[in-house]
Amino acid sequence: MSVTRRAWCGRRVTARLSANRLRWMRRASWLQVAVDCRGGAEIGAALSLPLIAGVFTLFAADAMFQIALPTVLVAGAGMTGAQAGTMLAIGMGVGILLAAPVADWSDRHGRRKVVAIGGLTMLCATVLMVTAGVGSSSIALWLIAVTIFGLARTPTTVVLLAYVTEHGDKLRMQSFNSVSQRGAVGVAAGVVALLTALSAVWAVFIAMLLFLVAMVLTTPRMPDRRVAAPPRTKRTSTWRALAMLRERPIVASSALNTGMVMVVLLGNAFYPLGLVGLPPAEVGLWVLVFLVTRDAVSVCAGLSFRRLILRLGMRASLIVIGCCSVAGLALLAFAPAVPLMAIPAAMLQGVANGLGIGCTNLLATSGATSTEGRALRITATQYFSAAGALITPIVFGALFDVSGVGIVFGIAALLCAVLMTVAVQQAWAVTVRPHAGAPAADETQRRA
Repeated sequence: MSVTRRAWCGRRVTARLSANRLRWMRRASWLQVAVDCRGGAEIGAALSLPLIAGVFTLFAADAMFQIALPTVLVAGAGMTGAQAGTMLAIGMGVGILLAAPVADWSDRHGRRKVVAIGGLTMLCATVLMVTAGVGSSSIALWLIAVTIFGLARTPTTVVLLAYVTEHGDKLRMQSFNSVSQRGAVGVAAGVVALLTALSAVWAVFIAMLLFLVAMVLTTPRMPDRRVAAPPRTKRTSTWRALAMLRERPIVASSALNTGMVMVVLLGNAFYPLGLVGLPPAEVGLWVLVFLVTRDAVSVCAGLSFRRLILRLGMRASLIVIGCCSVAGLALLAFAPAVPLMAIPAAMLQGVANGLGIGCTNLLATSGATSTEGRALRITATQYFSAAGALITPIVFGALFDVSGVGIVFGIAALLCAVLMTVAVQQAWAVTVRPHAGAPAADETQRRA
């Protein structure tokens, strides 16, 4: 064989080996994702505090909405459980229609304006709820108010969560994020329980007004640096968000987020409905015990999130979250007959919530294989949870009318087990790196 022929054959073999190696590397990168926990620009307490305060006030108002709305509609407006569930589904799920365009705009132009406009819109919707609660309780007025609130709720939440992921150490910021979210729900539970004991549940919407006003006032102090814009394409933002559902971390985050929404939504809305036959003071007491216990445990788990995720790794953390979620829902099936069951159920759900908030955001925003912005990536994880938020109150509201609260929580535990299994399977190869160059958490654990 001539020298030229041998050189030509050598180049072909090298090219083929290089192509095979590139194909294998792409396949491996799809299967094995390392979560790099470095954030964006470092910020001090003067700028991080408004972000955490914004999360706290938004989630406090949202928790009051979830907890109080079904009870107000059933006890005050005379609606059935199915009608109240439909109203709650609209408020929880309709905002996904605007989430992708708003998230994409915030990725290109900044977050602060979106958070401010969303807060003002939710504020106006809450004014309508106060009017409906005090006035004639018109179903049409409730529908308008809940729809406006829901349209602003999801986009504002997504953009604010993306805001948090852009600054400082990701694990530490997610710890603060988890503590502020669950602390807000604990405060909201205390307010709702107090007003329920005073037979003035409709006044919860006035408390919502105060929290939303505080959120709007903190918005101007949030950092508003220009976000690196992803390249423009002809595809719509919604289509691009749906396309990201092919990525394993996004699928895992979606399943985990949907399961957590089911746990929180059913605990907030249907546990109080199971106690409707009791005296108002006793209902308020048990709702307070359940929600405050759950959120106090969530705060403790959130404070330990960074240490736990680095020690356990992503896989073991998701298994713990799944077991606690399923057991917490199953125990609530016995809570109306045995009220003390609410305490261990609340503790298990608290562990799941405290760890799950950070894990779902880490999965959504890390290990990216595309150039899309963080807000749009978080939006991609919201479609399954939004569908769950739309379907869950309607289906379980009808089940509550027919079979009672025990069947509601029993079926919910089975569905949650399926979702958590999907999350663990899709995130099985995801590892966590505390910083660049450090070994992954699972690798560190194996070496030790």
